[in-house]
Amino acid sequence: MLQLIGNTEEFAPAALVNLAEGARAFGDWTQAGRSAKLALEMARSRKDAEPERVALEVLRNIAGREPLPREAEPEHRQRIENLIRRFMVRLRKAPGQHQPGADPKTVPESVVTG
Repeated sequence: MLQLIGNTEEFAPAALVNLAEGARAFGDWTQAGRSAKLALEMARSRKDAEPERVALEVLRNIAGREPLPREAEPEHRQRIENLIRRFMVRLRKAPGQHQPGADPKTVPESVVTG
């Protein structure tokens, strides 16, 4: 992804902010910080005020370990979890994927909740 960003310098700060927010959503504060800092540096070097403002806001949220706003979470979390479980069951039933002794009807809770 970062190689692609280098090819489109105009949109790189915004892309990096989105990467930072994605890492933040997963609680990967280190990666979130790296991406947001790089976004800020690139926005400043391009003298691009809006991406700079957004990158600074994201960096503040990361520094404070602020989770994403509630509205950013999926509205239908239970439905998504059920889809994940069904998908995992199907994967386990796929030829060559089933491991002896494994019950394909069970999915570890950590897979669903991350």
